[in-house]
Amino acid sequence: MTDSPDPVQGNAAALKREMAEVTAIIDAAARETERGETADLSALGQRVETLCAALIALPAKEAREIGAGLPAITETLDRIAQILVQRGAATSGPSDSPVSRGRAARAYGASMSRGRR
Repeated sequence: MTDSPDPVQGNAAALKREMAEVTAIIDAAARETERGETADLSALGQRVETLCAALIALPAKEAREIGAGLPAITETLDRIAQILVQRGAATSGPSDSPVSRGRAARAYGASMSRGRR
């Protein structure tokens, strides 16, 4: 079985469309994340990998032109990461808080009482 050729590879027009689609997906994910929603970026990794490989294969002038949007994509992904880190920090308290110690004690006590039966 042979792999089908990548339609983006060597095709500047298709590569521009793919870059626009990837940018739109990431921008939508940023908006969802900013609203506190969960954004699904699971399929994005392969698309970005394909996009980067296709950019590398282009002549330098075309690659620079099409790849000019990569810094904006990186900035948007950094913004998403920052929001997620802040959200995680806001939802998890210090590990040595009284609440955390109480949870640990209850869990430990529950496991100890099950072992005595």
